[in-house]
Amino acid sequence: MATSLGDAALDELVAVLQAATSADRDLRTKAEARLGELSRTPGYATKLCSVFSFPPLTGGERQLALILLKKFVKSGWEKAAGDEGGEEVGTVAESEKEGVMSSLYQALAFEESKLRKAAQAVIAEIADIAWPERLPSLMPTLVNMLSNEASMVVHSSLSCLVLVAENFGAEDVERVASQLFPPLLSLFANEQVEIVVRKQALSVFTTCLVALASAGGEKMKGLMQAFQPVLDEWVGRAVAAMQHTAHEGGRSLRGIQIEAVKMLSSLASPFSKYFLEKSDAIMQAMWSLLSNASAEYERMHVRRSTEDEPVSDEEDEAGEDISLNTLLSEFSSLVMQMAEKTRLKKKVKIMMPSLAKLLLVFAQYAVSEMSLWEDDPAEFAAMEEEESFRSNL
Repeated sequence: MATSLGDAALDELVAVLQAATSADRDLRTKAEARLGELSRTPGYATKLCSVFSFPPLTGGERQLALILLKKFVKSGWEKAAGDEGGEEVGTVAESEKEGVMSSLYQALAFEESKLRKAAQAVIAEIADIAWPERLPSLMPTLVNMLSNEASMVVHSSLSCLVLVAENFGAEDVERVASQLFPPLLSLFANEQVEIVVRKQALSVFTTCLVALASAGGEKMKGLMQAFQPVLDEWVGRAVAAMQHTAHEGGRSLRGIQIEAVKMLSSLASPFSKYFLEKSDAIMQAMWSLLSNASAEYERMHVRRSTEDEPVSDEEDEAGEDISLNTLLSEFSSLVMQMAEKTRLKKKVKIMMPSLAKLLLVFAQYAVSEMSLWEDDPAEFAAMEEEESFRSNL
């Protein structure tokens, strides 16, 4: 398979990128110096786009090109043009930017997940610098991708939106809400959509909630009133998801449940008045979630025979942690958020005795731990010490 891009400058860049990942220190040092020189030449960003957009390259060159582009745009996306109509070297020229963004949007649909993730990070970096005034294509493009037939593309767009939304302020949420929230809710509410996609849609909304809370004071109260109908629907669907068993129809809903708990945590402190109004439904969902999780733990870990197949339900299809430990950690965080607010503290006190009984179930040793104790008590003790250290951290 040909690996030449048909251009001497591009082929040199590929060779330098290959050398930059060499095990030979001297070769790497020379390559890094040459990359520094190339970054100060016009069209560097476009050349990097050409490299990461060239599928025949099967080494790490494409990913490295995206990493270098992220570093480059951080310092060079917004610098002024040079004199006499030329472009200042070391910057992304205005004439390049549309092409760079087009290449990055296309990269969100690449087959290789590591390339998609790298492209998402570059887009988020540029968005933080230039959106909304100088990057009007961002939201229409990402929102349009949410209706793509390929769930991989939808998930990639959602992952990018999470990164972008992490830099939102309350005014940014106001700006995009009418355009963004309806397709997000449509994805989350559709039980035919893949779990990882529904989970990521909820994650984007939660990130926007955190941004809304940053407004503070009267501004936040006004925003809360404006968004309450939307929030009611999201909370209702999140609460319903928490009350399902983690495994239904052969699919694990735990990823969605973890994200639902995170969303409620983002509400508990800044929007405690609203949380209190919904507290009966929320606390019923919390009880159901913990009750189902404790029953699952007993069934899958405590009562399981040593001859049964090992339990493997720690990651979802996107490789994200959906373990029981993560669920319990997020659940504990929610309870703590509630306990810190005076108007919610009484609710916590009422439900704690019942929750404590369920939490005791997780103190039982699993079959694998008992087997380790029988086989090697010293290793068992070392493992327990390590787990305790991690919990303290």
